[in-house]
Formats: sequence, structure tokens, C-alpha cells
Amino acid sequence: MSGSIACVVGVRGFGDFQIQAPTPAAAKYGVFKLARGAGYFTQLSHFLKCAASMHWLPDLHHTPWRAIVLSYRQEVWTLVDAADYGWLVDTSWNVWWSGRARWQLYAKRNTGTARDTVRMHREILRRLDPKSPDELLGLHGDHCNGQTLDNRRANLRWLTPQENRANTHVRERIPSLELIVRKLLNTPAARELEDVPF
Repeated sequence: MSGSIACVVGVRGFGDFQIQAPTPAAAKYGVFKLARGAGYFTQLSHFLKCAASMHWLPDLHHTPWRAIVLSYRQEVWTLVDAADYGWLVDTSWNVWWSGRARWQLYAKRNTGTARDTVRMHREILRRLDPKSPDELLGLHGDHCNGQTLDNRRANLRWLTPQENRANTHVRERIPSLELIVRKLLNTPAARELEDVPF
């Protein structure tokens, strides 16, 4: 865009973000747009404050995985493969609570004028293992380890509704994202074999 001003800000756990002011006047007053569909911050200082306070995010910069923030206020994030990170952050994602269990959190976005819900794990599966529209009607996207914010390819699969119901997990036995990341980072084989869900 003509006359725009851009700079790069490094964010722990994400690498570099490009932030861009639409006009020189906007830059003067600190109005920047975050590139890659991450939304708007009215003040650059607000963005920097958010970036500095994200100590709760793991640093995955040199790994095959990435973290995507779903809610800064509630400190909710999802784990994805680095291979999917680029296209996923082209749109904004947020957190959704399951109607069946309020502790089950999912990554989702809304689309169209009807604000239809699109769940991240289904979007990843549709790219990983494409199915026809008729097939999709009879399939659920399943998280193998029960952690619904673990959206690594290795943790996702298509199941029938019956199979999905059979793969239920007791809440206390579902690993936290922090535990999953700790195991991934501390297991040398996990860096090479991304198909090992915990």
C-alpha cells in the first residue's frame, strides 16, 4: 500500500511479526495493523505490552511446532505444526467452549454473514486428509489424546460418531498443553518424529 510504514517486532514464541501503519499519519499516532490477520491494535504500545506479557507461551521458534493465541485475556492458546502455522494465522482464531463440557476448549473462527463456526481441527484435517462433502457429514474430527487444543497433525484423525464417542477421556487423564510441549521438547525423537501424540 502506498505510503505505508512497516516494521518488524519479535515476539517470544512466535518469531517476528510485521506490523504496518496504513499511512504515515497513522504511524505518527501509533495506529498499526498487525500483518497476517492478527487484528488491530489502536496503540503500538498496547501491542508491545501484550507481547511482553506473553510469558505463559512456550518458545517454539526452533521446533516443528507453533503456538497460536486464541485469547490474550484468558491466556488460551493452541498447539499446531509449523507446516500449518502460515496459513492458519492468515485468519483470526478464538476460543470456543464445548456445550457438553465447559472445560473442553476448541480453536474456532466465524465466517460469512451467518457467522458460521469453523473449527481449526477440522480445517487442518480437511487439508491433511480431504473428504467429499457427503463423507464429511458422517465424520467427526477427533483429538487422539483428548486435548482439544492440541491441533498437531499427529493428534488429529477422522472418526465416525460412534468411534468418536468410544474415544472419550476422563478429564483428569487428558494432558495439558504445557505437559505435551514439555515432552515434545525433552524427547529428542519427538523433534524428528512428529507423529507421536502424547
